[in-house]
Amino acid sequence: MSCLALIPPALKVGSFQLIQITNCMSRVRSYSELDPLDVPAPVMETLGYFDGRPTEQALLAITAEKSIHLDPGLVRKSYDFQLLVPVKPAQSSK
Repeated sequence: MSCLALIPPALKVGSFQLIQITNCMSRVRSYSELDPLDVPAPVMETLGYFDGRPTEQALLAITAEKSIHLDPGLVRKSYDFQLLVPVKPAQSSK
């Protein structure tokens, strides 16, 4: 089973706090104050693509527009750290 199969079908950027920014990376705090995550600058540039569209479409757009291929394992880690969070399906109105 691929890592992509373990990722929600649609993602958006979760809440996080920037702790440190350098030319090469950003240190962010998301789900825990005790477990920061170092995110390479090129990956930070791709977060806006995760805007609720299907995850596979976001990855294809990143590759096409930024020439960056995000490894599914990296996307999974971003999900695990709640840097990316699942999009909840719209509830039908009754």
